[in-house]
Amino acid sequence: MVLQGVSLGVTDPAAIESEFSALEHMGFEVRLALAPGVSLPAAILISLADLGALLPMDTGDGDLADPAVAAEHADIVASAMREFLDLVSVALGGDALAGVEVSLASQRVGAAQETAELLAGAADGLSLVRVDLEFQANGASSHVVVVAPAALLDVLIGDVAATLPSPAFAGIGRDAGSMAQEDAPVSNISPLRPAGGGAATPSDDVDVHPVRFPPLPEGRPAPLHSPRAFDLIMDVSMRVTVELGRSSMTVEEVLSLGPGSVVELNKLAGEPVDVLVNEQLIARGEVVVVDENFGVRVTEIVSPRRRVQAMGA
Repeated sequence: MVLQGVSLGVTDPAAIESEFSALEHMGFEVRLALAPGVSLPAAILISLADLGALLPMDTGDGDLADPAVAAEHADIVASAMREFLDLVSVALGGDALAGVEVSLASQRVGAAQETAELLAGAADGLSLVRVDLEFQANGASSHVVVVAPAALLDVLIGDVAATLPSPAFAGIGRDAGSMAQEDAPVSNISPLRPAGGGAATPSDDVDVHPVRFPPLPEGRPAPLHSPRAFDLIMDVSMRVTVELGRSSMTVEEVLSLGPGSVVELNKLAGEPVDVLVNEQLIARGEVVVVDENFGVRVTEIVSPRRRVQAMGA
């Protein structure tokens, strides 16, 4: 699964309800953890056709594009979605992964009105941020919409906003009525799909500009770094453990251990070993020898978000 594109815009609960009422979809109520102890409600909406491409599942009863099948297997879909939410966290957070964690609260097939009511309560009269994510999965493109209160922007853009030559998000987070009074409004911009549906009204004219991010550096990606969060603890030592495998034994079996005994582990020969920090799994790798010492060459990062959690952030 590959993330192909991200676009940002502003919307409102009425526009979301209008767009998705006419679309067979599944709505997921999620919590966005912006910082320890700070979270806000949000919604992820995916058409059933796109959901089937994102989460290929053999239900035995038909395709997930069928609302009846999707509703019957909603719990199974929710379980699969929890794995997918790690990708959404990465797409939303970028280098600020420490600030965004997406967790699933509930799910429903259709019911766009309930989703709109959830978003209206979360927005508290202010604008909503809409993030459109385009994924390439199983040979097909899938579109995912994340809608959250404007506080999400604090994590999405961080310090980048201060370096932009002009306000990239003017009007976001203010009352929709006040935004309608500004001069020379620009229509909502979304390279993937329009952020709203239905007929335009005066309150739909909001001042939104294209997002301008600094160019990405060439070469190897920089290590995860957040000046505000980690500068003061970069030299703190942490205990790193490499785990070959585990096993379960009875008391009798443990007492019978002696020289020459063999303990069978739950790891096949050739499988990568686990790398843990503070007892949290962050990576897997292969055993190597470095200057007559054993070492591990990392081959897989389990989750950038978990790497931050392992550091106690």
